[in-house]
Amino acid sequence: MSLRYALRHGIAVGLMSAALLGPSAPARAEVILPTGTVETGNLPLPRLALPQGSPRGFVFLFSGAQGWGTTDEALAARWRREGVAVIGLDTPAWLARAASAEGECADLAGDLEGLSQTLQQALGQDQYRPPVVAGLGMGGTVALAALASAPVRSFAAALAVDPAPMLPLGTPLCRDQKPPLPPGSAGFGFPGADLADPATVVLTPTALPDARAQARLAHRAQPQVRLVRATGPLPGILDRRMRRVLWSLDQPTDTSVVPLPAAATQSVLAIVYSGDGGWRDLDRDIARRLQAQGIPALGIDSLRAFWKRKTPEEAAAQLSQLIRHYTEAWGVNRVLMIGYSFGADLLPETLVALPAEDRARIAQVSLLALSPVGDFEINPTGWMGQPPVQPTPTLPALRRLDPSKIQCLYGRDEAEDSACPGLESEGVEVVVLPGGHHFDGAYGHLTDIITTGLKARLSP
Repeated sequence: MSLRYALRHGIAVGLMSAALLGPSAPARAEVILPTGTVETGNLPLPRLALPQGSPRGFVFLFSGAQGWGTTDEALAARWRREGVAVIGLDTPAWLARAASAEGECADLAGDLEGLSQTLQQALGQDQYRPPVVAGLGMGGTVALAALASAPVRSFAAALAVDPAPMLPLGTPLCRDQKPPLPPGSAGFGFPGADLADPATVVLTPTALPDARAQARLAHRAQPQVRLVRATGPLPGILDRRMRRVLWSLDQPTDTSVVPLPAAATQSVLAIVYSGDGGWRDLDRDIARRLQAQGIPALGIDSLRAFWKRKTPEEAAAQLSQLIRHYTEAWGVNRVLMIGYSFGADLLPETLVALPAEDRARIAQVSLLALSPVGDFEINPTGWMGQPPVQPTPTLPALRRLDPSKIQCLYGRDEAEDSACPGLESEGVEVVVLPGGHHFDGAYGHLTDIITTGLKARLSP
């Protein structure tokens, strides 16, 4: 169970020390986390193989059922020479730790993502790179299980060569804001799972019959699952497939802005700033609902856009460019601004710094789960309940905006941590809803409140 999951569900856990790759690693691999500790949840102590210079990619490599051995070490060393940071994990050790997980489930995806973010921040990466999860045999099944239990955009891809048909795991796998995957589905058919990120399952002539059947089921049920047949030594197959994935990840692209075009029915563009987890859940759902109602939307993935600190002026300059480009490209005049959590906290300062002509286009500002303080840089421990690194009060800037255009929505369960209560006396529309930070998953109702307010504000 990850610390993220524990804090969300009121379970206390401690920190685990990280292990580094052995003496064959370069000197750079021995100087990693400045604090000497990292939260690994149910992950075993990781083996880190780090390249010289800034890594071009990050790979979680799970061992086979026999445990971490020379084959895994050789793959990690080979990919390290290609400029990839490899985090090696012993599969039997993970299975043992997951079997004794506290709480209702083991948060495999959350543990991997938390470790990835912490490591990449410690290495000073200029941008966040979602990791690849990979493995041979049982390790491949764990990689696919991570993908099946993860929110969208958590991993760049999953690679599995001759995966085992099932995981010998009696513990459910946690899924963020969704029911856990029961133990009986911990193979890679994953009924009920939505694999939003790409997966490749490679089968050789030595693959088990049950694995072949599972692979066919997964391929038919999940459009993101690619089924490949190959011959030869398994490590060589995994290596060749990994090189293809890494090449595709090398292609330049801005993943921090997610366009959702639509035939505009109200001459309005919605710009939605996500929480610090990235473009994946509440923010993505609301934007897609708006798109379906004829409101084109732009998603701003805060995990990627604010991986490195920005000033409010820099954030406003980017926002100004987006407003001017997309209002013209999509033929709309007005703008609906929405921010959730981290994204809500940075919006007031950003909008104050926005050029007046762009700010005049804004019809409504909807702030969801607004905190008293915010930040302009992602902190990997932010979802652990830790405060911002450089906290900026949100209310002084908010009070410089037109209160009649502002909605402030919060869950009743986090009233003490919200900046919304009391703002109604200043002319802000304040809405209190059941639930906590995720509003009990009532995203349709949230969207209705936002669009109802928008229609009223657009009326002459």
